[in-house]
Amino acid sequence: MDPMKNILVAAALSLTLGFPSGGGGHESAKGPSPDEALSWLQSGNRRFLAGTPLSTNLSLERRLDTAKAGQRPFATVLGCSDSRAPLESIFHVGVGDLFAVRVAGNVADTDEIGTVEYGVEHLGTPLLVVLGHSSCGAVTAVVKGAKVEGSIPALVSKIVPAVARAKKASTPDEAALIQASIRENVWQSISEILRRSPLTVELAKEGKLRIVGALYRIDTGEIEWMGNHPDEAKLLAAEGKEGKKEGHGGIPWLASLALAGVLFVWLTACFYLFVSDRRLLSRLKFRGRFFLALAGFAVAAAMMALVAVHQAASIGETGSGLAFLISPLSVLLLFAGIYTYSVRASLHRYIKEMREKWMEDSAANS
Repeated sequence: MDPMKNILVAAALSLTLGFPSGGGGHESAKGPSPDEALSWLQSGNRRFLAGTPLSTNLSLERRLDTAKAGQRPFATVLGCSDSRAPLESIFHVGVGDLFAVRVAGNVADTDEIGTVEYGVEHLGTPLLVVLGHSSCGAVTAVVKGAKVEGSIPALVSKIVPAVARAKKASTPDEAALIQASIRENVWQSISEILRRSPLTVELAKEGKLRIVGALYRIDTGEIEWMGNHPDEAKLLAAEGKEGKKEGHGGIPWLASLALAGVLFVWLTACFYLFVSDRRLLSRLKFRGRFFLALAGFAVAAAMMALVAVHQAASIGETGSGLAFLISPLSVLLLFAGIYTYSVRASLHRYIKEMREKWMEDSAANS
């Protein structure tokens, strides 16, 4: 073989084998930095463009190692399910190198965000890439207003805000609008993750995680690195507040349980005080029964107000807190009305007796 060819082959092999495999930095105890992980992905895409055969991390030894020692990926990538954008191939990586999350339109909903959290927190990947691609069918469908059925409308609803923003800033040309929407959809997914994942926000704030957007061109194979989200600082400052509303509408279950308990106690008290056999509480005069029920009503109303305030504060929406308050408060007011109606005769008699007693006392004093 020609000596120059030997040198070129050796150089190519050294580049290939130097990428994260047996001696790669991402398998060390410390692992790579976010910038190192990004550099590895960029180098991998360059090898993919050059047509370099992938000969690392595909061996039996590698498979046995990851099966026994567990996976140690160096990056989490949220990409599209499009068959023309195979993540491991375009980044030129092998078994155990990439924690890949694929879904149509590279959208970020509950399942995708949870999977991303598993990658960045549990597996400790220092880099998260949200990767869109040219000619994305999901984005194109939203731009064109195509009719979709089944569960697809719920999926593509996550893309609608991105298309709306692109329409405000883009030209009327449909092709240009689709391209702009694809880019906006990358930012949309990143913002969804940061709004709904306090865990991811915390890792980013601590410098343990870098989040970047990228765009893959299916015709050339090249990746355009878009960098950090333009509003990343603002999103990180928001501390992933929307994530707090996951599960039971953002209301702490203990507060909800306490509220239900207060309502139950108050209604039970009203029943025994004024509807059930009064001999059970014969020693408690009407005034005591009346004010006891009134105190229960006040406590229940205060509890509702406190939980409603917490609801509004936890997700930053006053309307949501008011919506929570209105429903149970309406029930409480309904029962208060029933209670008042049921004791109206006793109340009138009590007022009459008090008036007569007052008049007698006045006459005696005069």
